[in-house]
Amino acid sequence: MHRLPALLLLCAGCVSVQAQPAYDYAHLQREQLGRGFIAVRDEQSDSVVFSWRLLKSDTADVSFNVLKDGKRLNEKEITRSTFFKTIDRDFTSATLSHYTLQCVDGKSHEPSSELHPLTASNPQADYLCIPLDKPSDGFTPDGRRFGYLANDASVGDADGDGEYEVFLKWEPTNAHDNSHDGYTGNVLFDCYRLSGERLWRIDLGRNIRAGAHYTQFMVYDLDGDGRAEVVMKTADGTRDGVGQCIGDSTANYVGQTGRAQGRILEGPEYLSVFDGLTGRNLYTTDYVPPRGNLADWGDTYGNRSERYLACIAYLDGHHPSVVMCRGYYTRTVLAAWDWDGQTLQQRWVFDTDDPRWRGYAGQGNHNLRVADVDADGCDEITYGSMAIDNDGTGLYNTRMGHGDALHLMPFYPDSTTLQVWDVHENRRDGSTLRDARTGRIIFQLKSNTDVGRGMAADIDPTSPGVEMWSSTAVASAMSGAKSLPSGYASPSTLPFGGTATCSVKCLTTNALASTTGRSNSQCPSKFFRPMAGSTTARRAIPACRPTFSATGAKRSSSAQPTVANFASILQPIRRCTAFPVSWKTYPTVSPLPPRMSATTNRPKQAFILENNELPANHRPIL
Repeated sequence: MHRLPALLLLCAGCVSVQAQPAYDYAHLQREQLGRGFIAVRDEQSDSVVFSWRLLKSDTADVSFNVLKDGKRLNEKEITRSTFFKTIDRDFTSATLSHYTLQCVDGKSHEPSSELHPLTASNPQADYLCIPLDKPSDGFTPDGRRFGYLANDASVGDADGDGEYEVFLKWEPTNAHDNSHDGYTGNVLFDCYRLSGERLWRIDLGRNIRAGAHYTQFMVYDLDGDGRAEVVMKTADGTRDGVGQCIGDSTANYVGQTGRAQGRILEGPEYLSVFDGLTGRNLYTTDYVPPRGNLADWGDTYGNRSERYLACIAYLDGHHPSVVMCRGYYTRTVLAAWDWDGQTLQQRWVFDTDDPRWRGYAGQGNHNLRVADVDADGCDEITYGSMAIDNDGTGLYNTRMGHGDALHLMPFYPDSTTLQVWDVHENRRDGSTLRDARTGRIIFQLKSNTDVGRGMAADIDPTSPGVEMWSSTAVASAMSGAKSLPSGYASPSTLPFGGTATCSVKCLTTNALASTTGRSNSQCPSKFFRPMAGSTTARRAIPACRPTFSATGAKRSSSAQPTVANFASILQPIRRCTAFPVSWKTYPTVSPLPPRMSATTNRPKQAFILENNELPANHRPIL
């Protein structure tokens, strides 16, 4: 048995930011979930943290009690919160402690059906351990052995009990990127209860190739019956959760020779809806769009034609639709479908082969985002450098092309709109922050390199708004943007911390060197290596990534990081880079409109970045 840890996420003191979306929550068809009551023990403080859901049916004066073995822990009823923390040092024995949530609606107590045991000897008290039934190894047509690894997963309420089940994709160890030829094993899907009970297994069959870009699966309650469905691309030979075959079980469209080996370049393609509880095929139709002529997608070996994305979106403002997407390097097609419990009905198709949308071709990312960006109460789809309106028409197109990372959220604390942080591979547009409704560029850090990674999160509580970074840039919604030192390889999550100590951790040896107060020339050269295949004409890049720890900390691996002002990241990076650093602040593309300050109610003009340094204490308002 293999085990999958399912992290329990707690939201403590979360702040809600009301931005552009205008959903009608009273009429929005949503999952019918239970409280999701969980208890997590904090050994360091001898406390237990509890979290649960607020339901749509709850009244404004709803309150809660948390009980331990039947005894109430909270002195007063918990109101206006779904979070509770209490000191509990009674972990000296192996006796199970059962916690229960009670809902008080003013008339009666609603006892929770969930009891969560915690003991001092239980090392798994802060996560659930779910046993997995690993598939047996297999062999390719040329006799090579492959195994299976737990891959992507989603969650949904398969049986209608208000609790999530886990829907897991098993990826064979010989899975291939679209650009590579070679045989792959079959892609498998399991559904597990949190207890580890496996409900079913779906085998997509040999005519669905294994790889990161091929199979996108959507898990959601699409018809509002309280139970989730699973939607994904299938083919001849797919077997559902009850063993029934879709299409022709004997068909084999797997290429056997040359660049076609292992690829699926012909044969019918389907879109199937599976029952979340049994895995039974409920409905299958033709996949839209079909692959057609491969060359129309930009190559003849099934690289660009086999790039898939998918999402769930409330396109009419009330009911969830599933949107299946094909292509993003050249031709791009999004097909929206509605499931009513009996049939799949096509809502619309957006196709860049349509003369109206030809300019939208080649704008997609490896990912997409869904949100109501124009305040009409319906979801739009941000698809890389462009956006599709809820009616299947083009909303805007920045023409900045393909990228690998995309983040959509309200970046400014007083913003009434959503923004998009995007990175681009075209060796021109670099990293951009744009308005999610219009595509207007708020600020941009151009780059002549392929900016392959980008990240955004509110990681600095001392600075309002969201911080952003990419392979070539560091930015703050409130403080502007700066380019990174040449050759710096940005991690997917960049630690922000104290300014006095800058430690460099080597990616290969895990060696640590404190460079506090050192100049560039004093950074230890052993922590840097040349690029793979480098020549004398190419600059070396760091083999290590800087991390930041509290003043006086000796080793960043053991020190508790401190969070400092966003600007504090600039000097430590400058000290720890092996090369001379030239920080440059790029101007915004267009002047930003005046806004009323949330704190002073006076109109302020947003500052246009022109110099190498930002003005002291500057806070631009959008």
